[in-house]
Amino acid sequence: MLQSQIAPHFLYNTLACIGSLAKQHKTDAVRDTIKSLVGLLSFSFDKKSEYVTLAEELEGLAMYVHIQQMRYGDKFKLQMEAAPETLGCKMLKLTLQPLVENAIFHGLAPLKRPGLIRVRTRLVRMKVVITVRDNGTGMNSEQLENVFSERRKAPSRHRFTGLGVMNVQERIRLHYGQEYGLKIASRPETGTLIRIESPALAFEEGAG
Repeated sequence: MLQSQIAPHFLYNTLACIGSLAKQHKTDAVRDTIKSLVGLLSFSFDKKSEYVTLAEELEGLAMYVHIQQMRYGDKFKLQMEAAPETLGCKMLKLTLQPLVENAIFHGLAPLKRPGLIRVRTRLVRMKVVITVRDNGTGMNSEQLENVFSERRKAPSRHRFTGLGVMNVQERIRLHYGQEYGLKIASRPETGTLIRIESPALAFEEGAG
């Protein structure tokens, strides 16, 4: 029940972006953006399992970010550093995308300079630990509290899904227990760091 449909505004804006690129005769950019959109939709709508490997989750995230970079140019960059031993681990689908989406639109979009998002994965004491860090506008204590009290955002012209940060937290705890989930630290004008913890379980095809 915590899952969400794809926001129609995202599709509309992505297709409008492709149309604009086509008018500019940017054939390679059109082809790459369509490829990312088809891949992202296939990844999101695949109903075989709620789970994917971490490698697949990162691939879906890269396709989403590529689409946003085509729309917003050099506004931000994404760096991913994944420990090889984490790539085959079991992951709830669409865990990372809502977090990166928030980093783009709330942390980096308001900046007058280019921003950076770093995603890092590693194994720590039988847990998969993923950090999502941005160097954006950051949040004060009141804003940080609102992030965790928010259950669901209404789809907007920016959002890919209606999933909010609190939804991601609830999904992880529902499937794995209260000892897992998100921790967030943020400082105004410095940026935000999200730490995600889940059990280091091997992905089994057809499970979940």
